[in-house]
Amino acid sequence: MNNRGSILIVVLIFTAVLAAGAVTLLNEVSNDLDWTQRLYQNNQASFYVHSALKYVKKIINDDNNGYDSDDDAWADLPSVPIKGGFISVQVVPANAKIDINEISSDDKAVEKRTVNALRQILSENDTDENAVGYIREWIDKKQKYDENYYQDRLPPYHPDKEPFYSLKEIDYVEGLDQFAEKFGSYFTVDGSQSININFADKNTLEAYLPEVADAAGSIIKYRKKHPFENITQLRNVPGVNDNQYLAIQPYITATSDNFIIKIVVNFGKTEYNATALITRENGQTKLAKYFEGKSSYE
Repeated sequence: MNNRGSILIVVLIFTAVLAAGAVTLLNEVSNDLDWTQRLYQNNQASFYVHSALKYVKKIINDDNNGYDSDDDAWADLPSVPIKGGFISVQVVPANAKIDINEISSDDKAVEKRTVNALRQILSENDTDENAVGYIREWIDKKQKYDENYYQDRLPPYHPDKEPFYSLKEIDYVEGLDQFAEKFGSYFTVDGSQSININFADKNTLEAYLPEVADAAGSIIKYRKKHPFENITQLRNVPGVNDNQYLAIQPYITATSDNFIIKIVVNFGKTEYNATALITRENGQTKLAKYFEGKSSYE
């Protein structure tokens, strides 16, 4: 009986070891399958993103009506169903927003207008207006900064005295760690001195074009029925007189050169995000910037 009992115990232990090994093997196989599935979805997402960018470049390139508005084909793209999910694409002209890099513009009138707009928006959102100086410190080659202060930061970083490449960079500026999230609807780093009056929202119009702030709502109401084909049509908007029009003429446009493309590829519970900047010049489009991940650009 003792021998049989010992043998039984050995058999039970051996069986338990085999069972544990089988469980471990199954876990490893399951992990490998999960990894394979994620790799497959990543490859599929990359394919969809590439295809979407290629398509958007073509329709922007084919848009030759002489102005840019939400009537254009690229401005209202529907979601497209894919196996297990969908892909959505949003296209917005970069100059629908204020170019924050212009706070250090060579054109002093543009610089002043941008600084005043930034101060107003910061103030309205309970943010220190002195942040204008902190932001300028990063890109204005004429402004000095305290090297010791930045060397003590973890991780160490410092102003590079170049225009911001992404709005997300401003999150490193002192006191503005959520700038991109809070102010991404107002500002961009790829706009121009002139904002597109077919796309700029009410707050942007009021801040950047204070001369017609009282007519901002009327401008938006007018363009819903009559998109601006050229800026002279702004004179048809109630509340905008000739003097106001002449004052803002250098700072408005009805066309765009840079377009921000936001792409979401959804596979059920898994989502892939990418943002790209497409430029259009002389009837040709090209990819200028590309970012992967949600909110990596702005």
